[in-house]
Amino acid sequence: KLFRDWVKEKNILDLYEIIAYGLTPDKTIQMIPVILGTGNNGKGAFLEIASKFFGHQNVYRPQLSTLVSKFGFASSMYKKKFVAVRENSIVKFTKNESAILKEQASERWITVEFKNKQPFEIRNTAKLVLAFNDLPETDDNTKGWYRRWGEIIEFPRDLEKQIEEEQRLGIWREPLTTISDVEFENLGKKLVRVLRELLSRGKFFSQKSITESIKSYEELSNQVKLFVKEECVKTKNSKDYVIVKDLYNEFCDFEIKRGVSSTFILS
Repeated sequence: KLFRDWVKEKNILDLYEIIAYGLTPDKTIQMIPVILGTGNNGKGAFLEIASKFFGHQNVYRPQLSTLVSKFGFASSMYKKKFVAVRENSIVKFTKNESAILKEQASERWITVEFKNKQPFEIRNTAKLVLAFNDLPETDDNTKGWYRRWGEIIEFPRDLEKQIEEEQRLGIWREPLTTISDVEFENLGKKLVRVLRELLSRGKFFSQKSITESIKSYEELSNQVKLFVKEECVKTKNSKDYVIVKDLYNEFCDFEIKRGVSSTFILS
């Protein structure tokens, strides 16, 4: 029921697949699943459900800036099943950062170093999922980059008013507390079936082609394009115009609603 509250019907299976993929060391799909949307829409609760399923000790929760730093992840990834990234301070990926992130989706061997210990190598099998309000822009325009972004699931619903009303009535509960241990056991059984189908298919249910991924990423990472697409109406009537200052203010409000700090200054 929770998944149905958070995403469109067509994306419910994708949420199950994102968790199911963490059950196997196999990383042949080499995808970076992204759950996308403004605050109070279920993204954090979804990651909490996944974390409880795997066991919090088996989950790594870095900031994105740490994950894409040269020395930010190897030792922390040791013996982890799931990597849940919620904090994002990156506005635009550099090519070095994108190279590190692409490696996270692969099965490459990484060197682990602990203080006063001999370094050793492990095969990186942890599965990555990113939870963003908005996608960062990128300096990497290669197909190898864009094909990693074929699984972007939007959480389109703003649940703030619903939560406030339930809190007022004294009936609101954290989503995680509404799931019993029996339901988690049943979830495990379901995920085994989902994983079998996922590996047989060789891709996520809603995974886009490279061409579709390029278009989707560029639209979702460019705030101006997204604003025009979602908030503006094209017209051929010369009397339909908007004063630049008003348009700018609407754009700023749009970014605030999406939890983004505007990088544009009206001169």
